Order: sequence, then C-alpha cells, then structure tokens
Amino acid sequence: MPSWQPNWADVRFDHLAAALAVDALISVARRLEVQHEVRAALTAQATAEWSGPGYDRWVEIRRRLVVEHLQLGSVLRADARTIEDTALRARREQANREVEREAWLRESAAETAMAAVAGAIAGGVVVAAVAGVTTGGY
Repeated sequence: MPSWQPNWADVRFDHLAAALAVDALISVARRLEVQHEVRAALTAQATAEWSGPGYDRWVEIRRRLVVEHLQLGSVLRADARTIEDTALRARREQANREVEREAWLRESAAETAMAAVAGAIAGGVVVAAVAGVTTGGY
C-alpha cells in the first residue's frame, strides 16, 4: 500500500443549482437594466415641462435611486461570477482528486506486483535451498 491516501470523497457541489442561480442572477440584472432604460425614457417624457425646486429635489432623489439600482445590478453580476468561479474550483478539485486516486491505485498495483514477484523469488530460493539440501547441492 502506498504511504499516502488520496481523498476518496467526491467534491460535494450542486452544479445544476449553481447554474440555475447564475442564470437567475444574470436575468434579474438584465431586467434591472431594461427597467432603467424604460424608466429613464418615461421620466424624460413626464418631466419635460417640469422645473423649479420640487423638480430639483426630485432629480436628486432619482439620481440616488438610479445609482442604487445600477449598483444592485453590479452586485448581482458579481455574485453570479463568484458562483461560476466556485463551480469551476469544484470541478478542478474533483478532477484533481480523480487523478490522485488513479495514481494511488497504480502505485498500489505496482507495490502488490512487486510483493508478488518478491514472494515468488523468495519461494523459489527456499525451494531451491530445500532441493539442494536433499540432493546434495544446488
């Protein structure tokens, strides 16, 4: 047996759930972008003839909301990238574990084969020695 052990457990990661989560996050981010464009067009139309202090105050509030809205889209996309990166790391780790398992199995088979050869050689020497004793020589 090799002096080391591979990790025999598979990586626990739900790739389907991850893919669905990424799709959902990207979908919501896209909807936010579309809503932003629609809202901007409607706002321009609705406020074309509006002016004064109430308008100035409303513009400031809307600006903050737009910034928050766009930041939310960025956060959703960043979260989707994080999930994708985690899924990639899980796939790589699983592949690495499988390579290590195969290496361990090859080493174990080689050690077993060597032990069998050594046993056969040792058995042959013992047989030859016993034969030599009974026949008077090798």
